[in-house]
Amino acid sequence: MRKIRAIIVDDEPNARRALQGLLEENFSQVEIVADCRNVPEAVKTINKLKPDLIFLDIAMPGYSGFELLDFFDEQHLTFKIIFVTAYSEHSLRAFETSAVDYILKPVRLEHIARALKKINT
Repeated sequence: MRKIRAIIVDDEPNARRALQGLLEENFSQVEIVADCRNVPEAVKTINKLKPDLIFLDIAMPGYSGFELLDFFDEQHLTFKIIFVTAYSEHSLRAFETSAVDYILKPVRLEHIARALKKINT
């Protein structure tokens, strides 16, 4: 099975580290190729590394996670998105943007497993 190349985008360093740790310890099919603290940094990293998957927070200073998509033409969206956030009220909008899944913090292993299963099917 080919590895899923992923980027974590979250303004909270502890949240990035925690998610990366969960993924590295429990999901060998996911390779974290970068982590970013905001949307502008994520856009540059996505353009450079061309990941398969973005674990994306919604509430961040400057730009929300939803605004990340504004930086890409629809035909150039070659990555999938799993929103990882503390706010349940954004779930409908997340699925309207074709998100693979929506995981609430604190992140639980079974929620990551469910989301990754959707990518592989």
